[in-house]
Amino acid sequence: MKRILVMAILFGQFAHAQFKSEDEITFITSGGNTNKKTYDFASRNSYKWETNTLTFNGTYSYGESDDEVDDENWSALLRFDHILSKKIDIFAADLLESDRFKGFWARNNIDVGFKYKFIDEDKFKMLTEIGYRYTRENFVQNEPDNHEQKLRLYYQVSKELRKGVTARYWLEYIPSLQNSENYIINMEPSIRMLINSTFSLKAGVLWEYENEPVEGRDQHDYKTTISLLANF
Repeated sequence: MKRILVMAILFGQFAHAQFKSEDEITFITSGGNTNKKTYDFASRNSYKWETNTLTFNGTYSYGESDDEVDDENWSALLRFDHILSKKIDIFAADLLESDRFKGFWARNNIDVGFKYKFIDEDKFKMLTEIGYRYTRENFVQNEPDNHEQKLRLYYQVSKELRKGVTARYWLEYIPSLQNSENYIINMEPSIRMLINSTFSLKAGVLWEYENEPVEGRDQHDYKTTISLLANF
């Protein structure tokens, strides 16, 4: 009986939830001196009810150069947000990543923190997130797993330039609390152009930097993309 009651309560909450989904696909191919193919997929999904939001995001990237795989990575994010006030949210998240070309089979990040919304209007938004991160890495090379405590600082701004055209920029800084030389910086400027109520085009440049990467790996990674997005 108790189980039925709990299920009924949960069903009642999610029955009135607002569901949003955004899927993104990018396909780039080039020929001539170098034959290269790149596929990128991303899905962002959220359930919002009352003062809570449950988010699940997933990404997958695959690339070949002259029929040799030179890019393959994926990520999965589960996150819970709770609104405390008009300006402040708190959140907890679990982000799992894999990128063998960066030297790790798995990187599990546990986050807790808060979000502050400076501006939250339909056409102009600005926010920041500050939180604690615990990271565990499983390396491609035969090395012990790495456990590390970090901070996570995030900033995002978006503005509608004209009807159907929105510019967005986000910046993420992740320093280690145990080694000041070990930090990560990610950022992406992008612009979105609405095609219709469902589809839009996105052009952006994703830049990733690790000050102390796995041995033998580059510090910098960047990717320029033109993507098709579908919103439901």
